[in-house]
Parts: sequence; structure tokens; C-alpha cells
Amino acid sequence: MRYLLMKYNIKPLLVCLFLFFLLAGGMCFYYAGDVSEAAKEPQVALGNPVGPDNVGELAQGRTASQTFSYHLGELDGIQLYFLNFNRENEGTLSISLYRTTKSSRKLIQSWSFDTSSIDGNESKDFMLEEPLRSAAGSYEIVVNSVDGKGGSSVSLQLSDTDVYREGYATVNGKTTVCDLAFGVYGKNTYLTTWYFAVFGTMLVFFVLLFTAALSKAKLHRLFVIAGLGIGLLYLAVFPPYSAPDEYSHIATSYANANIILGNKAADKDGYPYIRETDLTLDSQEIQPDLATYAKVWTHIAEKPENIEKITFDVQRLDISFFAHLPQSLGIAAAWAMGLNGVAVLYMGRLFMLLFYLVCGYFSIRIIPFGKAVMFLVYLSPIAVYNAASFSYDGVVLSVCFLMTACYLNLIYSDRRVTWADIFLLILLAVLSAPIKVVYLLIALLGFLIPLRKFNWKPAYFILNLGAIAGGAAGILLQRASSITGMASSGYGGGQGTGYTLQMILEDIPGFLSLCANTVTKQGGDLFSGMIGQVFHWADIEVSWVISGFFILLLVLSVFSSEQDDRRMTMKTRVMSIIICLGVIGGILVTFTLSWTPLSLDYIDGIQGRYFLPILPLFLLLFQSRMLSIRQRIDKALILGLFVIHFYTALDVFTTIITR
Repeated sequence: MRYLLMKYNIKPLLVCLFLFFLLAGGMCFYYAGDVSEAAKEPQVALGNPVGPDNVGELAQGRTASQTFSYHLGELDGIQLYFLNFNRENEGTLSISLYRTTKSSRKLIQSWSFDTSSIDGNESKDFMLEEPLRSAAGSYEIVVNSVDGKGGSSVSLQLSDTDVYREGYATVNGKTTVCDLAFGVYGKNTYLTTWYFAVFGTMLVFFVLLFTAALSKAKLHRLFVIAGLGIGLLYLAVFPPYSAPDEYSHIATSYANANIILGNKAADKDGYPYIRETDLTLDSQEIQPDLATYAKVWTHIAEKPENIEKITFDVQRLDISFFAHLPQSLGIAAAWAMGLNGVAVLYMGRLFMLLFYLVCGYFSIRIIPFGKAVMFLVYLSPIAVYNAASFSYDGVVLSVCFLMTACYLNLIYSDRRVTWADIFLLILLAVLSAPIKVVYLLIALLGFLIPLRKFNWKPAYFILNLGAIAGGAAGILLQRASSITGMASSGYGGGQGTGYTLQMILEDIPGFLSLCANTVTKQGGDLFSGMIGQVFHWADIEVSWVISGFFILLLVLSVFSSEQDDRRMTMKTRVMSIIICLGVIGGILVTFTLSWTPLSLDYIDGIQGRYFLPILPLFLLLFQSRMLSIRQRIDKALILGLFVIHFYTALDVFTTIITR
């Protein structure tokens, strides 16, 4: 056996087979444990949340109804939410489910319900005796009071607002502002198709990645395959609105897309103009569940019907146009193609992902050392989570990583600095600084570029002063009022009186104590948020085993091969430390001013993702010839990273469908 391994070098193929079966085995294991049950058992496939209002007492003669559209293959029952006014009630309700068309209404089943069984405010299920097959269509729920009396009758609860746009509610024949709070049970048989299509495609990407690695493709080319596969995987498992503050970023992208197409961006209050179909998914999907997947599955390929202009229910952000340029271009393209609202959201996300991958390709290609470090950070779980969304964090990460790679290339490569380099770096600083101010400090790396590399000596000062001054000018033009207000308002994140800049400057020891408490109390949470063990906004936590392997890969990537002939010099290490400390300090000050009330003894509102832009610089500080690995392991790290993302996505997918 040993002779065969040496003669034919089949060891890589054995590794490939092992990893392939590890992925395929995990896919089958998760399917047997969670996905098959969710696909076969009746679940609430369509739901409308409970709000504060109700339809009033359902005394004799009062009627309430709710229409809805259903898109899955099987319907098993309905769910209604009752209110008993904290008393014992009596009376009987007749509950009927009808299938409707434009000209007819067919009774599916009726239930007689004794309201004395209602104990508090609760939901009740009304299941069909026989599940309704080929169930896609329009329906109406009708609730009649048979013998209820005033003062001892229950009520039906309403939703908070008119969040369900494919139907309407009536009380005694009059349409209400809000819909009923209701649910529809169905079997999500589509989950099996979705699951194996998504994760089966990832197995194909793994084989392509392994084949490219075996053919000795360079890391920046491997990045395209791995990044595209992982990015599409995250697009599939994280629905729109599930990324941090994504509803605000979507609103801003809608407004910008209108500008791109030559339309009016928003109304006078800043609410963007959209089509009615664009509200098929909305800000109710922050923490996605099985019903969210059902909406995506049933609507993404349909032809849009409701294209009347309305306003989005979230105001656009007052931020640089560049912050949402890729996303806005995606929306504009989708609108021009006449796609439906769900497809529009995915097109915007796809354009953001492609922009991120293009920047990543060039970042890894030009960075003179630490390519594996840049590769792993670029495709870290939280980074991809944001890059495959509408969040401007994807743009910020792209620009910061690209700037880092460009500066290190100019410092350590043998080539001379061109005017194209100077223009690019100044442009990146000017465009990105107004989005996230503190990351402008990365431009300090420019002062380390040897003066001898400039054909014209003043170009050295044009580059460095131009990048810093240009970025500062962009900040003053677009963010001056908000920064000034933040420094002096004492806002405290809406939790009480907060800090001002003057208070921080007058009590530096107190501020340092605040920072120390933040590390001790919030450090673990910040770390887990940075490495992707917790996706806070979507309220999803993955196994520490998976995250532990990712941390191991990051550590191994730092111990670069002895074949790398370049590493950070002491001068660059010192500057990198200054940049990292400056960015961290800037983040701490920002959230002290903007989000922390005086009542807290730590800084509130910070998330681990804010430290990602400086993570490559921080990790490269620890490269040393004393700790280097003799054999190059870059491609092994990349394959391991793909496996980690595969299992992360499995964890995310099964968490969402089993909520």
C-alpha cells in the first residue's frame, strides 16, 4: 500500500474522498435528524403575528373573516389566536374554511368550537380531517358566533399592522386596517428539494475546488471558486432581512436604484418608492423561520402582478451613495428586467457578493505575503454573512482589505509606485471614509512606502496626504453634522442620558475603566460575533466545535511556510499596532458616545464584526520565521475552510426550519 501511494501519489485523492464523504455524510445526517421531519410533519407554513388589538367580542350575529393566498402543495389546517379578556366565557363559534376563486366559494371544512375552553390568550388549531392536496390557491376563513352573549364572549386577535399583503380581514363585512392573527398548517415537501439542491451543489463546488487545488492553481484563483460557492451557500440559507440592520440598507438601496433609473428616489419623509410586489418579503423576516423559506420558495420565480408604485415602510439612511452602489445596481437591473420582489432582493445581494469577490480576488493576488491569512479572513463566516446581504459592511470590508493589500504590495514588492496606484488609494479613502470613519487609519500604511519607489518625490506626499485629507474631506462633507451631534448629544442609545466627548476627555481613567469592563464582560460575546459562532441579528448560534476548527485554521494560516521570503518588518509591525489600537479605540469612543448610557459600566452596542477590517493586519503581526511551517499547507486550509462553511450552513439551515 505504501508503495502504491508513493508510485501513483493517490494520497490527495484519498484526502478528497474522505472530505467528500465527510460533507455528504453530514448532509445526510442533518437531513435524517431535522430536515426530513420538517418536510413531512405539518408546520405553520404561513403566519401572521399577534398585535395589540382585537376584533371585539364575538357575540351572536358577529362575524369575522380573513382571506389568504396559499402556495404550497398541501394544506393541513388553520390556526387562530383568541382573547378571553381574563374571564370565563361561554358560547360556540362556527369556523369555516373556504376555497375561493373570482366567481365561487367552496367549503372545505367547518368546525364547531366551544369557547369555554379558552384559558387566557392562546392559539387554537383546527386541522382538516383529510389534508388538502394540490392546495395552491386562494382561501377564506370565516368565524361566526352561534350563541355568544355580550360580556361573556371571546375575541379574535389582530396583527400589529397590515403585514400580510395577500389578503384582508373583515368584521361584520367591513374591511379592517389590520389582518387577523392566523396561521396555516402545511407540509413543506419543497424542503427536501431545496436542501439537496443547495447542499448538493456545494458538493460540486468542493470537487471543483479540490481539482483546482490539485492542478496547482494559485490562491487568488481558488478564491473565486471557494468564494462563489460559499457566497451562494450563504445567500441560500440566510434569507433577505436576516443580516444586521438589513431593512435600512434595503431601503437605501431601493432609493439609490430609483436614482440610477432616473426616477424619484423617495417621498419628502425619506421613504423610498418601490413596487407593491417588493413587499412580498419585508422587515418582519429579521429572524427567519420556516414560513420565510416558504415565501422565498413560492414567490422567487413567479411573475410579478402588483407593480403599482408605493412607498417602502423604512426610511433610507443618510449615507454615502457608494456604500450601497453594488446592491443598488442589482436592484436597478432586476427592476429593469421586470423581476418580482423576492428575486429583486436576491439580485441586489448577488451584486454585492460579486463586488466582494472581485475585490477579494485582487486583494489576495497582490498582497505580498500572508495570502492564506487574507483568504481565510475574507471568507470568514461573519464576513461572508454580511457580504451576501445588503449591508454596507460588505463594501467596507472589500475596501479595507483591498487597501491593506495594496499598501503592503507597494511597501514590499520590487515594483515602483505608479499614478494609477496613487489614484486608486486616494479614491478608496475618499469613498470609504464617510461610511466608517475609523478605518481611514489604514491609510497610515502609505507612509511606510519607501520614497525611492516614487519616480517623482512629491508623489509620496500626494499619495499619503491626499488619501488622509481626501478621506477627511469626505467625512466633513457627509458626516460632520452627525459626528458633531454624537459627540455632544449624550444620547445613550435611547436607554437614558449618555456620554459626551467632553465627559470622556475630562475623565480618561474612567473611560479606560469602561473599556476594561467591556473586555471582561463583553469580550467573549464580541469574539464569538467576530468569528461567526453567533449570528446575533438572525438569532442563530452554531456549534463551538465548528467555530473552534475555524480558529485553528486562522492560527495555522499565520504560521506561513518557510518558502515565503517576506514578512512584516519591525517598522510595519509598529505601524500596524498603531492602526489596530487606533481603530479599536475609535470604535470604543464611537459607541461610548452613541450607544452607552451613564447607568452602564461597560460600552454597549459594539459587535464583533466591527473588528474584521483590521483582522488581517492583526494576524500578520504574529508571523515569524521561528514559528513557520516547513511544508506549505495553504490549500489544505482552504479545503478545511470549505468544510467549516458547509457545516455552518447546515447548522443555520436546520436552526431556521426548527424554530
